Amino acid sequence: MFGIRVTAQDGATRTHPLPGTQVTIGRDASNTIVLEGHGVSTFHCMIEVGAGSVVTLKERGSTNGTWLNGKRVDEPTRLGENDRFYVGPFLLQLTRMAPPPEVRGVDVEMPGTAGPILRSSGPHRKWRDIHARLQSYAEQWDVHDRAPRFLLRGDELRQARRWLGTPPPSVADEVGRQVRELISASIKAGSKRAVIGAAFGVFGVVALGGVVALCVWWWRQPAVGDEPVAQAETGAEASTGATDEEPEEEPERPNPRPRQKDPETPTNDEDAVAANVEGAIVHEVIPTETLLDVAKRYGIEQGELIEDNLLNPDAPLVPGSKLEIRKPKLRPLPQVKVAVDPEPGETWKEIADRFGISVTRLREFNKGMDNLVPGQKIAVYVDTKPYTAKNPDAQIPEFHVDHASKSVGSVTAGRIENGVKMPEDSNYTLVSSLVWGSAYTIQKLREALATFRRDVDYEGHIMISDLSKKGGGQLDPHKSHQAGRDIDIWLPAVRGSYRKKEGAVGAKKWRRPVGPEIDWYATFGLVRALIRTGAVKYVFLDWDRQKFVYDAARNMGATPAELDEWIQYPRSKSSSKGIFRHSAEHFTHIHVRFKCAEWEPDCKDTSAAHGE
Repeated sequence: MFGIRVTAQDGATRTHPLPGTQVTIGRDASNTIVLEGHGVSTFHCMIEVGAGSVVTLKERGSTNGTWLNGKRVDEPTRLGENDRFYVGPFLLQLTRMAPPPEVRGVDVEMPGTAGPILRSSGPHRKWRDIHARLQSYAEQWDVHDRAPRFLLRGDELRQARRWLGTPPPSVADEVGRQVRELISASIKAGSKRAVIGAAFGVFGVVALGGVVALCVWWWRQPAVGDEPVAQAETGAEASTGATDEEPEEEPERPNPRPRQKDPETPTNDEDAVAANVEGAIVHEVIPTETLLDVAKRYGIEQGELIEDNLLNPDAPLVPGSKLEIRKPKLRPLPQVKVAVDPEPGETWKEIADRFGISVTRLREFNKGMDNLVPGQKIAVYVDTKPYTAKNPDAQIPEFHVDHASKSVGSVTAGRIENGVKMPEDSNYTLVSSLVWGSAYTIQKLREALATFRRDVDYEGHIMISDLSKKGGGQLDPHKSHQAGRDIDIWLPAVRGSYRKKEGAVGAKKWRRPVGPEIDWYATFGLVRALIRTGAVKYVFLDWDRQKFVYDAARNMGATPAELDEWIQYPRSKSSSKGIFRHSAEHFTHIHVRFKCAEWEPDCKDTSAAHGE
């Protein structure tokens, strides 16, 4: 009698007898053997027992495939004793079982004959359930530009903090960066709310104390016509509530949009490194990827990868699993998964060509999908590469400047004289009508965008958002953007594949790219062109995102001196070094601030380094 031994990621094993001629395996509860885990399809595969106890393994159209002895199963394959095959992260083996003892007159319930379900042990399953829920929250938060309303609060946040302090069940269960950032941002927001609450509490106590003191003072005043109370001859004041202490100041009312700590405030050591730029890398496996692919990607030997991660060299890599690259010789940016909306009439080959991959691989990413249907998204995994010059000999056009157009005042309390509107141009796309600036800003911005198109072979759109309104002044919801020297630019999307907003039309039908949709090589190429104009004072981007710009810059040939001068990372987010500066909630766009021009005597260039 044969059985199937199933080994889970946490080492738990269970052997299931083959009770009949057919055993189905998958995630759905109707399967004979139900496996829950990443990479397991609803109806994954089946095992058939034929005449002469011939056991056959068959695929059922699973997304990630069934792997037998290191090879993908594409057609019915005979199983031999102790053959090993993988369903998602689970290792399955055909084993021979001893026949059950014959017992007469007593009903014996045989274990595993009623569709057993292999799940993680209690604590492990609870850990993974919480992880899945938090991952869902984190993705929703990221898609909505990390809006504060999607942060964790109360019991949910307390549970997340406790959960984060417990070790994962296995290496493959490592907590993702997105979940960590959600919890961290939620903790910070909770601390701010506590400070604001305490401030109001102190204010309330002080106000109540003032009312009580006023009542006591009024009660102790002599009635009209009464004799005043004589003071004691000791020289002390009469007890009227007055003291020698300074009166307690009323606390400042909290700002409805709390500012981040001013990044210009220096740390104790301005050059102190806050992040390890030479440390290990965690690699997330994508579909069809092999050990050799991963090893070559980081310039290491397969044996090193196998040894460091305790891998079975005969087993296929499980998509979505994590591998630690302890000593990478190369540091490429992470591969990204892009959800693509096929255009009407678009073919598999056209999409494959657009993303620089083969049709075969694109099909592998989307197993089970035969035809392209508009509105039905397909998955594409893209390995972004450093860009080279598109047309290095092209001449940058001259953009003329009218010196009558000037920036006046500061970016938070200023205006524009004779403002210039950013014109339409094939080098970029305007996604806002509030695109007025000083002539100097518009000149240098257009010069940088033309240089970017010459030096970087990126075909996607560059989306230009808010500058200032005509004449400048307050521009809600911004605190700056008043003097025609601030501009928001979307981070470029991988292969220019921006996602559409539901129901939106025109230039506003697209949304900003989030997380894995961002092309960091194009981002660096754009910022490099801006900085080299000599007209940019700051580029604001969340500190955690600067890591990707830093790695992209190194891979695109930035010198150590340029890295040090241009990028705040890996120094602390409070460091005042670098043109890049941390500004909270700048995850999907950069905020570029230009300097004053020489002919702008009333322009003030002393604003604090924050990008609101």
